[in-house]
Amino acid sequence: MATAPCHRMPLGIFPENDYEAFMYTVKQDTVQGVELRRLHFPSGARVGALFRDHQLIHPSGSTRLQVNDVLCIIGRDADVPILNKLFNQEPLPFKQQARSFFGYFTLDGSAPLKDVAALYGLVISPDQTHLTLDQFLSQRFGGHPVVGDRMEWNGIQWVVNEVEGDRITKVGLRLI
Repeated sequence: MATAPCHRMPLGIFPENDYEAFMYTVKQDTVQGVELRRLHFPSGARVGALFRDHQLIHPSGSTRLQVNDVLCIIGRDADVPILNKLFNQEPLPFKQQARSFFGYFTLDGSAPLKDVAALYGLVISPDQTHLTLDQFLSQRFGGHPVVGDRMEWNGIQWVVNEVEGDRITKVGLRLI
């Protein structure tokens, strides 16, 4: 398994929490043929360039990945665990970082919000009792959640861990 990202460098735009360029080589057959728009990048990360057969191509959402494509992704250090997971190249030392990023507990997005509220002692309004955790968080994130979206609510950090389309299927949580 290749080290992920295979190369990274700061862009030097900000003195703290700077953006970086992360290079990932597509090694997995599982993403071959997948359109870029179907990949759930962290909300602050963007594909800056795609190299195929030693040629720079201008990627769009409909660009389909191929094995050995090299992606240059602009993002921040906090995006690395998600990007590593996305490209299935996560070295073991990053497992702990992923838990730290996504939280130590995972809930199913289809869990009724009222049950989650009862379990964690959260206060919800009467109009929220019919919502699932997915529906509640999707509303908070503007209806188009991506892996890595996070919010703090009632002393808990809620992190989108997995999505299918616009539906949140897994939610990580960490007590803060």
